[in-house]
Amino acid sequence: MPEITNTNFESAWEEMQGSFYVRLANNFIAYKSSDKKGFKTALDISCKTSNFLNVLHGNGIKCFGYDTSKSMINYSNKKYPKINYKYSENIIEIPFKSSFDIITCNHDAINDLSNISDVSMLFKNVNKHLSNHGVFLFDFYTKDKIENSSLSFETSPNIDCVTKFKSINSDQAMVNLFFYITDQDGNTTKLNKIMKKFGYEVNDILEELKKNGFKNVTIVNEELTKIDNYDNAERIYVIAMKK
Repeated sequence: MPEITNTNFESAWEEMQGSFYVRLANNFIAYKSSDKKGFKTALDISCKTSNFLNVLHGNGIKCFGYDTSKSMINYSNKKYPKINYKYSENIIEIPFKSSFDIITCNHDAINDLSNISDVSMLFKNVNKHLSNHGVFLFDFYTKDKIENSSLSFETSPNIDCVTKFKSINSDQAMVNLFFYITDQDGNTTKLNKIMKKFGYEVNDILEELKKNGFKNVTIVNEELTKIDNYDNAERIYVIAMKK
């Protein structure tokens, strides 16, 4: 098999996940265009390969991102050097001093936090760094997703992706992510990453937002359209504002 490198993993992740976050970013641009307030700066928490931020940057927004993976930061910095990056040991502490008009936390990064107190601290820090007219967009897996999921499959022209969930208990799961990359000669490289994810009840997330100063909170779908019935949703998208 060909040699496995970190660069291969970041590239594979971008090929499988990047296009979704490009669509989500374009949906956000359409959403914000209906708002009369201007948005000049954006911060993406756990920015991964920065596909979301790159769309915002292309729309004239000054962009910042941080991640707990140095290899993700290095990959993004080489590909999108006009975006400002920092490495952080955790997502809770925001490593920038300024405030932002847009703060996002995509890629179910909320589920990397092991308890609701950590989630609450992240929300507190986001509120502190969000401008008064700003928007906080994030997503997370529900407890039902964490407890009951097993296998999922995705494919692209060169990569097959298998995600295996193994429930530990009602709110924790080990997630095994496999990339199978086929080159032009038909050789296959297998890449693997293991993560622990923690599930949260929707009402608990909403309560922590309220506790930390978010007064206007809307649950939406990936098109950022408001939804009232989310009982069967496995991934929840939230738009939260101070006012």
